Amino acid sequence: VWSVALSADGGRVVSCGDGRVLMWDATSGECLRELRGHEGGVRRVALSADGCRVVSCGDDGTVRVWDAASGEYLRALRGHTCWVLSVALSADGGRVVSGGSDGTVRVWDAASGESVRELRGHEGAVQSVVLSADGGRVVSGGEGGTVRVWDASSGESLRELRGHTGRVWSVALSADGGRVVSGGDHGLVRVWDAASGECVRELRGHEDEVNSVALSADGGRVVSGWNDGGVSVWDAASGESLRELRGHTRPVNGVALSADGGRVVSGSSDGTVRMWDAASGESLRELRGHTSLVVSVALSADGGRVVSGSSDGTVRCFSGVGGRGAAPAADLHCAWVAAVGRPNGISSYASWRPAVVGGPSGPSMSATADHAELGAEAPPTQAGDVLISASGDAWRFLSWDVADPAEPSGWRRVPLQAYE
Repeated sequence: VWSVALSADGGRVVSCGDGRVLMWDATSGECLRELRGHEGGVRRVALSADGCRVVSCGDDGTVRVWDAASGEYLRALRGHTCWVLSVALSADGGRVVSGGSDGTVRVWDAASGESVRELRGHEGAVQSVVLSADGGRVVSGGEGGTVRVWDASSGESLRELRGHTGRVWSVALSADGGRVVSGGDHGLVRVWDAASGECVRELRGHEDEVNSVALSADGGRVVSGWNDGGVSVWDAASGESLRELRGHTRPVNGVALSADGGRVVSGSSDGTVRMWDAASGESLRELRGHTSLVVSVALSADGGRVVSGSSDGTVRCFSGVGGRGAAPAADLHCAWVAAVGRPNGISSYASWRPAVVGGPSGPSMSATADHAELGAEAPPTQAGDVLISASGDAWRFLSWDVADPAEPSGWRRVPLQAYE
């Protein structure tokens, strides 16, 4: 899973990877749509602010537009001559921007599929693109160490932001379009004035490359994820390093910020997702469950829901993670539940269907923090039962105390213990 996106209300998740784009209900974990059309790996997905349009790009050199409600394939945007590595969508879903390994940035009309502009100037692959809220400005970064600001309508190159000495991996743009942040090789994050092209701040703190950057809505805070496993929080105006968030043991591949800038989420090659308090630097949650590196993360506007995508082929949705008291859904199953039985071994039940997204899982468990509801395929139970479940998520065992089989809150996870 190379990329995940979350709707503005946190209710829908879009993921991509193996040639498919999948849409999920973030609460139940139900796969709502499977969007097929790409003829190779799908690199990135984006979702319009109103949740009506999905855009994807991939190794077949195309950008594809989908109707999010029906799953209908609307358009294939063709023009890139090689892999398309990054894509962004305007708030109203009317304009699409893509960056490719052919060194071009393209602006598309999402309704007609017409290539409105072909933006040339990069010296190599374009790794990251963003689009301003009004769709008027495009920012792109890639090989060659340059970041460019473009007029999306005319195609004019407004600014060439030079200063990086290696590849630029990630770019971000403030909500008002006034600030650009870029991160790349050689351990450097830069903050730019989008209008003048001036480098306002150089943010130095690590020797290793910067894999991902995020910017708060007001442009006041910058977050960077580093290849050495660190996460940094910066004051964009002064360049001051506010917090160094330590806990990951391998490269940080993705970072995200809540709308108010109070929460930071990071995903790492160590297989974990972490939630941090941006002000204090405290690690609020370590969300486990992935069995391989985490490639992409997304965070709901209120900071209460986290979505992550991993090279283990799974998408995970963690709910109720905004506060210290919330139990991470990662402590529940997020893969096929292979067997459930009573501790005395009298009964066991196998092959529940999986809930790939959403905390608890098992087949048909949908849950909140530490409760789970078992659906029609769950085993028959009675009050007072204690069940043990084993899942494909690293074959972990969880213990459930059944107070009332008919009520979701009647299934409470309890500490695993030795039974006679």
